[in-house]
Amino acid sequence: MHQEIWESIQQSSYKKTPFPDKRGIYAFFLTVPTSLPGIEVPRDHPLYIGMTDSSLAERDHLDHEDSGFSTLRRTIGSILKETLDLRAVPRAPGPSRTNITNYRFRHEDELKLTQWMKTNLVCGFACIEGNIRRLEQELIRKYEPLLNLTDWPNPCSQDIRKLRHACREEASKARSSQHGPNTRPLTGCRVLISRARKQAAVLSSALRELGCQVIEIPFIEIRRPRSYQPLDTALRNLATYDWLILTSVNGVEALFARMEKIKLDRSAVRHLRIAAIGPATKKTIEEHGLPVTVTPREYVAESVVRGLRRRVQGKRVLLVRAKVARDVIPRELRRAGATVDVIEAYQTVRPKSSEKRLRAALAGRTRKPHAITFTSSSTVRNFVALVGLRGARAALSKPAHHHGVHSVSIGPVTSATLREFGLPVDIEASEYTIPGLVAAIVRQSKVIRQSSGKL
Repeated sequence: MHQEIWESIQQSSYKKTPFPDKRGIYAFFLTVPTSLPGIEVPRDHPLYIGMTDSSLAERDHLDHEDSGFSTLRRTIGSILKETLDLRAVPRAPGPSRTNITNYRFRHEDELKLTQWMKTNLVCGFACIEGNIRRLEQELIRKYEPLLNLTDWPNPCSQDIRKLRHACREEASKARSSQHGPNTRPLTGCRVLISRARKQAAVLSSALRELGCQVIEIPFIEIRRPRSYQPLDTALRNLATYDWLILTSVNGVEALFARMEKIKLDRSAVRHLRIAAIGPATKKTIEEHGLPVTVTPREYVAESVVRGLRRRVQGKRVLLVRAKVARDVIPRELRRAGATVDVIEAYQTVRPKSSEKRLRAALAGRTRKPHAITFTSSSTVRNFVALVGLRGARAALSKPAHHHGVHSVSIGPVTSATLREFGLPVDIEASEYTIPGLVAAIVRQSKVIRQSSGKL
């Protein structure tokens, strides 16, 4: 039985299969045996073995970008501290020793660590039923992964613990420095981030830097489309299009990942004029080496239409987006005389594993969020689906002035969806971006802190 499970884990490490939303055992392997200083293991020998009783998708350490919630990342970061010039900081503000023990690294250092891990590590997994913790212990004892510091007599344990201790000491000094948590504007605020797991890091890091306590529970999960055929057909016929419209970072990444998969050179896109909604989407496109012709002043579909209406008559337009999205752009551009093909590049689904965590967070007394961020209409709809309409309204109700969980909306479209469900819009960003959302939370920090009934 153990041998079959282990062979399944090894085989999946060669396939680069995304982690499923299921419980199971996983293992990380070094692609180059000597890439981690002081550690040398063959390709098929595990570097680290772990398990989860909830969702393997939530244990994808390569995309956490926050070592405060990943033992593996903290350990690898401590080993690579000098090599990558990493600096440890507390996981969150506040006096709790846990914030020092579970240190993280500066945001820019987390990005460096993530890049190193994606370059040098691969992961395999097996979905498991039964006593998963006992199986994990047995696999650790049998295969002796060098970054597991418990469950077997690891000869590297003492040296690694010293490196981690040095990081904890650095994080402790950072907390007591002149830029300590009590001087930051969001100290005392606790905010729930509802973005997809792979996208949460930017918002979470920005809020933590300002002293905020962050709870990450994704309301949406990004998945591949049910079929790639429509996208592949459109990509192979790019020469017939005049304009390309990309409405999100997810769409950009999905587009270029598929082009690489079908071995289509980026030169096939260079003749196109490109429109992007929002600075993050524009930046991601430019990072792929392509110029953006149009970025609207307001980062909503209506503004894209205003910027393109007079340019697209008689033109062919390719709109790459999620499966479920508003029809404003294709409808209005067709009225303006354009031929518009709408292609699904990815879909957003509701993470089943989030329901239990969300209900627990909303029911808690000591860790209940003061505010919940909503960054798209999908996050609103899935919030309602996760806790029910009655539960959603109860969660955001204010039994006394300001006392309760506040909704924080990224912009008017998301706010309209909140109101459709009879939910309040307590805070709305003036600029419909992640920095704009952070700025709105900072402006209303006093009101958010009143959620707990005290300043």
